[in-house]
Amino acid sequence: MLGGMTAGAVLLDAPYLPAFVAFVLPILAPASIAFAMRGDEASLAMGLMLVAFTIVHAVVGWRANREIVDTLRLQAQRENLTADLYRTTAELTRREAILRIMANHDQLTGLFNRHYLLETLERELARAQRRRPDPGRRPRPLRCQEWRTRLHRSVQLIAHGSIKTRRGSCRG
Repeated sequence: MLGGMTAGAVLLDAPYLPAFVAFVLPILAPASIAFAMRGDEASLAMGLMLVAFTIVHAVVGWRANREIVDTLRLQAQRENLTADLYRTTAELTRREAILRIMANHDQLTGLFNRHYLLETLERELARAQRRRPDPGRRPRPLRCQEWRTRLHRSVQLIAHGSIKTRRGSCRG
């Protein structure tokens, strides 16, 4: 009966090792001493078997405690790493958005830069040509130099108008 109680204690009390020791030792130590004090051969054998049983259960309880503690520690570590991963992902997404804005905008004026403007203009011109009804003859597509020239003229007109309206923004 004492062996069954200590075997159950391995499962129940192993998470908290001091509770396991406080339950198992007061049960098995007096019984082992009582068998040893009888002095006959059968009682000594029973006492030694009880001591070996106690040692085996102590080792099993200690290993179970280590497994439980390691599992809990790894679970907490995994939760921390998951939180770090979410934070890092959010930070990288934020930085990617900043880099996308920096790649497409002039930092001084905040306007779209030339590369983005040319790329967007080309895409929109192609889209406009696809939507234009074809009355039998397609208009000649603009050559690269022609639309760049038109773009530069329109940007110069816009920039010239904004310089005139904002006094003090340019020195000359």
